[in-house]
Order: sequence, then C-alpha cells, then structure tokens
Amino acid sequence: MKDYQTVIEENFLTLREMVEVYNFKAAFTIVSDLTKICTLFDDEDGIIIMEVLEGIFTQVGPIFEKYELSDNLKNEYTSIAVVELNKLIENYKSNNQIEIYKNLRYIRSISTKLQIDQLRTGTRSIQQDQIKLPEVMSHLLSR
Repeated sequence: MKDYQTVIEENFLTLREMVEVYNFKAAFTIVSDLTKICTLFDDEDGIIIMEVLEGIFTQVGPIFEKYELSDNLKNEYTSIAVVELNKLIENYKSNNQIEIYKNLRYIRSISTKLQIDQLRTGTRSIQQDQIKLPEVMSHLLSR
C-alpha cells in the first residue's frame, strides 16, 4: 500500500503532464480527487493548494478550448505553470507555507490575466457543434 505522501507526489507528476499537453479537464479531475484525499487526511495545506488549483483549471480549460490561442501563448503559459507546479510540490513537501503561497499566487495571477485578456480581446474559435444552420440553408449550401 502506498503512503499518503507518495500518492500526492505521483498524482502531482501526472497533473504536471496533463498541463503540459493542455488537458485541463484531466488536471481538474486530478486535483479534485486530491482535494478529497487531503480532506480525508486533514491536510490543510493540501486542501488549500488543491482548491486553488481546481479554480485555476476550471478557468483556464475553457480558455484553451474556446479561444484561438497562439502556440507561443499556450507554450508560455504552460511552461510557467509547470515550473510553478514543480516548485509548489517541493515547497509542499518541505512544508514551506510562505513559498506555497507565492507559488499559488503566481499561478493564480497568470491564469486570471490570461482569462481576462482572452475574454476582452481574444478570438473565439468556431467549433462544429456551435454551428447550427437552419434546414433550408443547409440544403442551399450542399448544392
């Protein structure tokens, strides 16, 4: 049987991998599960970390899905997020609450800036399921 710390660390590695490939739904699921585990073990630092990350992934995921982000912007965001996640797990393991706060603050800050910037000036991508042509129009277009 794995111990608590091993479960947290292994899931954090998987979480980082999901962020690297822009899979924020999976990242959200992982931190949601970790929130429950931290709650069961009465780990207050773990709970706050996972709660903040849940909020981040619920905001960033739709931005990556619904907006046309440049590859540079995606790569820049995820590389910064991954660096901070790496620091976060190390600070969590060493119980360095001040640095945990700084990591969470920075990830939260860049995520909110990304979201607000895209909501203000970003171009929404058009997905097939968003386009609903009336039956009459679809016949005209098929000719």
